[in-house]
Amino acid sequence: MGCTNRWLQLTEIAKLFGLSEDSIKRLEKDHGLPLRRVSPFAAPGTLEAELVEWLKSQPLVGPPVRPRRRQVRARR
Repeated sequence: MGCTNRWLQLTEIAKLFGLSEDSIKRLEKDHGLPLRRVSPFAAPGTLEAELVEWLKSQPLVGPPVRPRRRQVRARR
């Protein structure tokens, strides 16, 4: 699967990462995630190729800080 130069908006990036839009903005501010606006009124986003390069440049980490919650089954 190759990387394209498709434009990813902030909402798409948040869904891909499983994070809120505010968290994605914090990643931009604190860790240099490449977000930009095409015009002053446009939603922020990035090219898919730039996002992949940024991900490759990040250090590898251990397991997630917040493990997934177990599904709670309804009682019968």
